[in-house]
Amino acid sequence: MNIKRAMTSAFLALALSACTATKEAEEPNAAAAKEAALPDKLPIYMGTSGPNLFKVPEPYQLAIGALMRSGDNFCTGTLIADDVVLSAGHCAVDLNTGLERPISGVTFGFGKDMLNPLHKIAVKKIIPHPDFFPNAINDDDTFAKNDVALFILQEKASAHLPDVLPIPLNKSSLADLKGKPVQNVGYGATEENYYNTRRFWTIEEVVDVTSYDFTVNGKGKSSVCMGDSGGPSLYAIDDQIYVIGTVSWGSASCVDNDHFARTNDNIPWITKTLAEIGHAPLEDHLLPLEPVEEPKPADPNPVDNCQGITLTGLCEGNVAKWCENGSIRERDCTITNQVCGFSATNGYYCMDPDQPEDPCLGISYLGMCLGGVATWCENGKVKKLDCNLQGKECAYVDISFGYYCTDKVADDPCGGVPAEGACLGDVAVWCSSALKEVVKIDCAAMGRTCGAYETEFNTINYNCLSE
Repeated sequence: MNIKRAMTSAFLALALSACTATKEAEEPNAAAAKEAALPDKLPIYMGTSGPNLFKVPEPYQLAIGALMRSGDNFCTGTLIADDVVLSAGHCAVDLNTGLERPISGVTFGFGKDMLNPLHKIAVKKIIPHPDFFPNAINDDDTFAKNDVALFILQEKASAHLPDVLPIPLNKSSLADLKGKPVQNVGYGATEENYYNTRRFWTIEEVVDVTSYDFTVNGKGKSSVCMGDSGGPSLYAIDDQIYVIGTVSWGSASCVDNDHFARTNDNIPWITKTLAEIGHAPLEDHLLPLEPVEEPKPADPNPVDNCQGITLTGLCEGNVAKWCENGSIRERDCTITNQVCGFSATNGYYCMDPDQPEDPCLGISYLGMCLGGVATWCENGKVKKLDCNLQGKECAYVDISFGYYCTDKVADDPCGGVPAEGACLGDVAVWCSSALKEVVKIDCAAMGRTCGAYETEFNTINYNCLSE
C-alpha cells in the first residue's frame, strides 16, 4: 500500500514462515565480555517491557493480549468485555479479497510473552466492521476509518484468569488530544516481516486528530510496527485509563507517523453489534490511576538465575535455550521445521538446515558505524540506516541495540567500530580499549579469512581465523 503498511503480520503466511522469537540482550558480567550474538528481530521499536507513561494496573495489563493462529501471534488485541476482544479490521479481513479470514485455529493469548502465554482461549466468531473494506482498498488516509473488528471468545477470560479486567473504551471527543503523549502497547516487530512474541510498550506524541483517527509520531526513536495492529492506545481521562484508539497503519519506517482508529468513532457500531448477537452491554471497570514507580537500583551482586546459560545460548537437541532478562527462555525448533544450530548473528538458535553460519559476512547484530551509517546484521541480511539524514549521529546505544542513530554525543574513540570486531571483506577490524583506536589486520595477506569465533566467555568476536 504505497509507503504505508497495515501493521499486521501476514495472517495466512505466518503459519508457514520460519518464525523465531526475540533474544534480547542483557549486560555482560565483565567489561571485556561483550555479547555479540543478539536477536534476529526486536519488538516495538525501542520499546520498554512495562508501561512508562503511567502505571497500568495489572488487571488491565492482563487484558492486553495477542491474536494467534497455529501458535503464532499475528495481531494485538484488548479485552473490552469478559469474552470480547477489540482489534483491527485488517486483522479480520483479507485486504486482497475483502473476505473474512478463516477462523480455524484462531485464539487469543494472555500474558507478556506469546512463546509461553498464561492462557489461550479459542475465538468462536469474528466480526469486522462492515464498512472497513471499502476504505481499505482506496489506499489513502481513510484506511483507519472503521478499521476495527470484534473477536468473540468461546469462554470468559475471568474463568481462567480471575484477576483480569476489561479496559474501558473512551466515548468522548478528546478535542485537546493533539500534542499529548499516549501509551501504546503491542506484540509487534521493528520492521516488516520481522516477528516477535513479547509485549512491549512505548510513549508517542499525538500530532494530528481527525474525526475517525489520530496520528502519533515516534520521532525516529520508538513506535508501533508490524504485529502491533489492533493494539490499544491508552490515555488517562479524569484519572482513569481508557482505550482511545487501536493501531491501524503507519509509515514503513516504524519510527515515524502511525494512525490509530478512534474508539469513540466506533462505539455506536460496537454497541449495536453486541446487542445484535445477544451480548450484554459493555461495563466500565474503572481502576484508579497511579504514577509510574521510580526504577529500583541495580543489584550489585545479581544472582545467576540462568545457571550459566548466556544470551549466546546452547542447543539441547533441537531445543534452543538462552538467557534473557535473568531467566531461561527456550524454543523448540522443530515447530518451524528448523534445527538448533550456531550462527554468528544469533548465537545458538533455530535456523534452516542449510543456513550459513555467518550470512552477513562479518557484520554482527550489534553492528558498527561506517561514515555515520549504522550497519548491522538482522535476519541474515545487512541493514543500513543513514543517521545523517535524521540529523543524528551513529554511536553505540546499549547492549540491546548496539550501534544505531542516537541524539547523544558519542564518546567513542573508534568512531563506531565495535570492540568485538567486524569483518570488512577479509580485513578484521576492532576497537582496542587499551590503544583507544581502531586496529586492522589484513587476514588475506596472512593466508587466512576473517570470520566469527566463540570466545571462552561464550561471546562472539571477529578476527582472522586459522585454517
